[in-house]
Parts: sequence; structure tokens; C-alpha cells
Amino acid sequence: MKKTVEFDFDIGEKVKVYFLKGVTGTVISLWYSDRGPQYEVAYYVESERKIDYFYVWELLNTSVPLPVGFGREK
Repeated sequence: MKKTVEFDFDIGEKVKVYFLKGVTGTVISLWYSDRGPQYEVAYYVESERKIDYFYVWELLNTSVPLPVGFGREK
């Protein structure tokens, strides 16, 4: 069975990792499993490179500002 899957972010797109208070990363691969679409994101924390998989609800588009009190002041 073939199925076309649409992703919210593309490879190379900049995203913010929500639970890391908006750390910016780059989508480096797309993955679809029985749990749904996931995004492999490369990002840096304290000068250390990390690569992890995230679901769409864990990522924000970089053009969306973070809410007040979530890693930024008023």
C-alpha cells in the first residue's frame, strides 16, 4: 500500500524546539512511523551539537515569536 505523507516542516528549515525554551535548530531529515511524522533536528546547547527526533507539537516555526515568560522577557 502506498500513501503520500505531508510534513509541516521541510529539510533545511529552521525550527524552534519548544521544550528547550526556543533553541533554534535545523530539520535534517523527515521520518514517518506508526506514531506519525517525526523530524530529526540538529541544534546546539551550550556549544554542544545535539541531534534528536521531535513530533510536530514539540517544534515551532522560527517566524512565530515565543510567548512572554517562555524564555523571553516582556
